[in-house]
Amino acid sequence: MFNTPFLMIDNFSFYTLSEKMKLSENVKITAEELNNIDPMSNVLQKSGSRAMINIEGPIVYNPSMIERLLFGATSTQDIMQAVADVAQDNKIKSVVYNVNSGGGEAHKMHVVADMIQALSQSKACATINTGMMASAAYYMGSQTGKIYTDDKMNQTGSIGTAVMLHDTKGMAEQAGVKVIPITTGPLKALPAQGVEISDDLVQYVQERVNELQEGFSDAVSRVRPNADMSDGAEARTGKTFSYQKANELGLVDGIKSLDEVFSMLEAGNKLAKMRRS
Repeated sequence: MFNTPFLMIDNFSFYTLSEKMKLSENVKITAEELNNIDPMSNVLQKSGSRAMINIEGPIVYNPSMIERLLFGATSTQDIMQAVADVAQDNKIKSVVYNVNSGGGEAHKMHVVADMIQALSQSKACATINTGMMASAAYYMGSQTGKIYTDDKMNQTGSIGTAVMLHDTKGMAEQAGVKVIPITTGPLKALPAQGVEISDDLVQYVQERVNELQEGFSDAVSRVRPNADMSDGAEARTGKTFSYQKANELGLVDGIKSLDEVFSMLEAGNKLAKMRRS
């Protein structure tokens, strides 16, 4: 529960077991084809001195192959591996994060953010929003300090943290089931199916959510000081914004194509090289 506090769009986790089974039946793939799938080939692409790291679909720390194939989920671990790979590759001079994601799990998000921010200190990096850059995707993508969108209607934002608790006590009672938790503490093993959601549990989860959001807000503020990340700020309402409003709020820097972003980074590299010589 606590590993998935960010809003996830069309995430496989929202489907029931029976729905998953039906969807799985539609996947026609042999065992050999399954073994040959390389998730990293979709995340990291290199060409000469350029590298592009793709952050697309739901962001899941350890997605199943079904989540990858049916819902285009990107693994947080794959993103971390891609960033580490680029950091060690001396041939790579320019890095663009290609983002089209509504967000995902919070697990290890602070680690990825720190890695992306650190890489931007040693290589020319920027982020491009090619559709949606929301929630956890914004958490990561913002850390280059340079954010562009390739279309004025692309959505940016959904800055916030959320957990959904489901009180299923009434359902259990209707089914004639009474669940009796036997634990060593009032919050141990909760939330649980058939157990009432107590005020103490709600307060505890709210504290966890607030703690995670503090890290999110601090990460954005360190690279985008003009973006207001204080409680109650418009950028913190959970809304997504098209380019004009996102730019006003300090969430994006301009409209550029992917080629234009790479060209901008390469021009900066040339200028920096001239200054050193």
